Amino acid sequence: HHYCLSELDDPDLVENNLSEIRDAEAPLFMKYLIVLGAMLSWKWFYYAPNTYKELKLAQCRRQGTPIPKGVDPRDAVTIRSIFAGTNPFYSVSELFTKVLGPYLIIHFFLLPLPYLFVGRHLGVGSLYFFNALRTLILGEVMTNMHGFL
Repeated sequence: HHYCLSELDDPDLVENNLSEIRDAEAPLFMKYLIVLGAMLSWKWFYYAPNTYKELKLAQCRRQGTPIPKGVDPRDAVTIRSIFAGTNPFYSVSELFTKVLGPYLIIHFFLLPLPYLFVGRHLGVGSLYFFNALRTLILGEVMTNMHGFL
């Protein structure tokens, strides 16, 4: 799909993926808040599910397994389709146990964990740990915004 960047056939085209918000009958301020929420969580709620979908499609091709009928592999997977159980590629639990959960645990718990021990050793308690955690969260938010924009 990278041959169609920023074109209508690009499955990552933000204008297409947020068309439901644009067409919704809601106050403009509410639409802006929804877009802000999407921007702050873009990697978690868009890129991760769709990257995993692409992996599942590649596995189907390698194994010679047909794509389920009625499924367009170019369509984006949405959190709504995953939670509704209409995603033909994987379940909510599979997404969390294989994609989101490991990243969450490693990136936001294990990675800053040494700072907890250092802080306790130096007599500042959990200060270093929470500073590292805040830095990681801020970095995550900023990369989400960058990926969205």
